[in-house]
Amino acid sequence: MPFEAGHFDMDDYIDYVMEFINFIGPNVHTMVVCQPTVPLLAAINLMSESNSPNVPSSMILMGGPIDARKNPTAVNEFAQSKSLEWFCQMVTMQVPSNYPGHGRKVYPGFCQLAGFMSLNLFRHIDSHLELWQSLLNADYKKADHTIKFYDEYLAGMDMPAEFYLQTIDEVF
Repeated sequence: MPFEAGHFDMDDYIDYVMEFINFIGPNVHTMVVCQPTVPLLAAINLMSESNSPNVPSSMILMGGPIDARKNPTAVNEFAQSKSLEWFCQMVTMQVPSNYPGHGRKVYPGFCQLAGFMSLNLFRHIDSHLELWQSLLNADYKKADHTIKFYDEYLAGMDMPAEFYLQTIDEVF
């Protein structure tokens, strides 16, 4: 996202979710996993409060931090142990001039991936050892399952810093 395109934060995300739902129209069913649970819940709440005719017929929220205080995880505890300024200084950086989006401050995808991987490090190590063993044993079906999982799991992207910091501040 080019720097000139302006900022993108949680409020923008919620606005886009409402725009997409309104574009689809009435009687839509929604389902999200993990991170988008909060924006979807907020969007549908705002649509309901404004009596929108396009409020979804159903909403499925899976594995997201709806009320992170109720069942805190290592992610929540870490987020609460540091100041917002710490996150801004330590894990956000400016996109270098030779890349698209140069000048924009982001939470780099590689930092996000490192954080996710560290939450279950030994499980990921075991999974890669099993993958190696599957390939050695020519068990390509089993190997393919792991490869497909990691093709998706390892596909990350930089997030605009304002979105990342607002998420930490308001969700965790």
